[in-house]
Amino acid sequence: MSLSNSEKEDLLKIIEVLFGHDSEIARLKDSFSGRTVEAVEEALETLVRCNANMRSLVVGLIGGAGLFVRGWLRRILSKLRSELESKRIKFDGLACKVVMAYNWRSAIIISTH
Repeated sequence: MSLSNSEKEDLLKIIEVLFGHDSEIARLKDSFSGRTVEAVEEALETLVRCNANMRSLVVGLIGGAGLFVRGWLRRILSKLRSELESKRIKFDGLACKVVMAYNWRSAIIISTH
């Protein structure tokens, strides 16, 4: 699945808000694909299970049943980017974010190859 340039940019901004700036991931932006969206979606699902504020945001954007349907992230890329960049979301626990970044960074990088 091919992503538009704006989808790639939205996806990179979401990754940067969640993981912090990562020059290697930023360099790979032009290679983002549907596999990258899937990897970030799985990372977000991990964070949603661990973080009540993130859960509220995602469920509000897609509705409760949407989390159980693959591909939900691509449908809300732009809205999620806006919400995360607005700083209205605060992370409950740094541990959730650190574990998520540690576990999913490699999957995101591999998805671009």
